[in-house]
Amino acid sequence: MALKITVYSAGPGCMQCKLTEKRLADLGLAYAILPAAEELSDDLRAQAVDLGAAIQAPLVIVRDAGGAVAQAWGGYRPDLIDAVAGERREAESLLSGLNRPGKPRNDPYVHR
Repeated sequence: MALKITVYSAGPGCMQCKLTEKRLADLGLAYAILPAAEELSDDLRAQAVDLGAAIQAPLVIVRDAGGAVAQAWGGYRPDLIDAVAGERREAESLLSGLNRPGKPRNDPYVHR
């Protein structure tokens, strides 16, 4: 699951932006940071609003492997950052199980 996370920041004085960046980094999530005033298009802003995001700094956009906007939120939301990290860990765990031939997967949905 290749997620692309972009943080649209209000600048170096934005405390919620700094907290968001720190949380992403602490959880090992790769992200890009762009200045909202210059890089945030009206179309992307509309997509974020459609997904229920509050338009406040930072605006965080999470794209799926196909490039579609999967999640969006405004402000510092550690709960949502943690959820994205959990989704990534779950996907990595599933993929690592698939890459080990001969080792049975512990899948509760498979009846043996």
